[in-house]
Amino acid sequence: MNANLRDLVLSIFFAIVLGIVASAALLLFLGKNPIEAYTLLATSVVRDGYTFADIFVKATPLILTGLAFALPFKASLFNIGAQGQFYMGALAASAVS
Repeated sequence: MNANLRDLVLSIFFAIVLGIVASAALLLFLGKNPIEAYTLLATSVVRDGYTFADIFVKATPLILTGLAFALPFKASLFNIGAQGQFYMGALAASAVS
């Protein structure tokens, strides 16, 4: 495995683990059991096909908004209107439908 690829995989892995640990600490601070919360999260996603598909329905506009920011950023341009573009696109789609 290439050293750069290994470093990328390790940094992503540690970022995910750190996020899970930090959210568990916040859940403990709120007096909730993190194991129960994570179990409920994992089981509610695969409960039925509608719930699983609904995640993609809600995530798609956010992913596309992120791409609308990421592509110009990689080209050394700045796009500070991603949130407004998202709202205007939603308004236009509602008007058309």
